[in-house]
Amino acid sequence: MKTKDVLVVARPDQSLKIYSALQRSDLSFHYITFKVVPAWIKKIVPYSKLVSISDNASYVLWGSFKHLAIRKFKWRFTKKWSDRRILNRKFEFSLTHAQFKVIHIWPENCSLSRKLKDKTSGAFVIADIHMAHPSIIYEEMKPVYLKFGIDPRSTSLYNKIEDQKGYVEDFNNVLVPSSYVAETYKKLFPDKKYFVVPYGISFCKDNIKSRRSSIKDFVYAGAISLEKGCDLLLDYFASHPNLNIHLYGNVLAEQSFIFDKYNNHDNIIFHGHVAKSQLQKALKHYDVGIHLSRFDAYSLAVGEIIGAGLPVIVSDKTGNADDVVRYGFGLVTKLDEKSVNEAIETICSISKYKQYQDNIEAYIQQGAKDYGQMMIEFYHDAICNGAIKYLLE
Repeated sequence: MKTKDVLVVARPDQSLKIYSALQRSDLSFHYITFKVVPAWIKKIVPYSKLVSISDNASYVLWGSFKHLAIRKFKWRFTKKWSDRRILNRKFEFSLTHAQFKVIHIWPENCSLSRKLKDKTSGAFVIADIHMAHPSIIYEEMKPVYLKFGIDPRSTSLYNKIEDQKGYVEDFNNVLVPSSYVAETYKKLFPDKKYFVVPYGISFCKDNIKSRRSSIKDFVYAGAISLEKGCDLLLDYFASHPNLNIHLYGNVLAEQSFIFDKYNNHDNIIFHGHVAKSQLQKALKHYDVGIHLSRFDAYSLAVGEIIGAGLPVIVSDKTGNADDVVRYGFGLVTKLDEKSVNEAIETICSISKYKQYQDNIEAYIQQGAKDYGQMMIEFYHDAICNGAIKYLLE
């Protein structure tokens, strides 16, 4: 049986960046996913958002069909079709044809049965988790939901508790994008080993470093919801009309009654959902990115805002806080009113603001690695040293 370096068994999203990086690397690998198609289908189906794969990869056609049915043909009933363990059969098939040194698995789409555990003996096997543990954050969110008259058991967060039950029980190693995610899992699984590889920042070609004489225009990108702390965010700006907040994203439909009242404030501007390219062009017109999420494993939107050259304020429950502190991209705040007020006052200081701008520019100019490149380094270290340098103490 032949031996390969890496097997990635994953839903797309971030794993497509890994696949792209693996294709450019010196590692031998195989990639299993869904929601993708071979190149020839992309040529005959007129849907620009279809993603194709080629070498050293396989896909589950049924999962790709479901994705196409929802996105292109709007067949909403297919949303009920579960993706749980959708990749199991392909995973087992791969293990009968090769041995792998590193096996990287998204446990929501592929389980590790006793039978498969025997076949992975000797490999460095790791589960990829991209969300804080729902049972922990649910308990923190319950009083927030009740405050606004929302039944906590009616929320998608409550449903995720059962969905994610047992995700990591069969794994000794867990990969997370931030220490925040690890800390929530440690409360339930203290004996696991947690490894951290952040999603990083997205470099924006419209990144323009400009000197400000005053700081007054803030920007938020993402869903507008209680979970993202937007009630706290908008309460602040409603009482500070001298500062402006621009919001890019849709209001969560079932929470619209909470946010309707903010439409009457001239300094609170709702732009709705826009294309990523449009958002990147708009970011250069603002001063500061702000993200007061009550839980966020690692905000990709915050990564894009930093990549556009803007200093940020993030909550201590946003995974990006690790990088914000490590590289001096801005400030991390607790979610109480006093702390948020102090963070905004501090970043509005021109001297502090310039310091954060300089830190971002230095980080970008030094050729910082994207997520795919960081994962290649992780695989190399996992093969040689058990990924010790990424282990969270």
